[in-house]
Amino acid sequence: MLSGSDSTLGAWYAGYVDLRALLALAVGSWLGIRLASLWIGRIPDHIHAGMYLVLLTVVLVVMVVMH
Repeated sequence: MLSGSDSTLGAWYAGYVDLRALLALAVGSWLGIRLASLWIGRIPDHIHAGMYLVLLTVVLVVMVVMH
């Protein structure tokens, strides 16, 4: 809970939403979709599955390290 003097989070927040993070996620998602659409159907399933496991592992490591 925020105390009385800490009731605002800053200029880049709308309520509890970090607008910089929102912008980064929106732009990154859009770019990822545009780039991935060029490769749809060209990447073999076993490579796609392996890269998905790598992605999940990276996310797990980041979550453990950042916590």
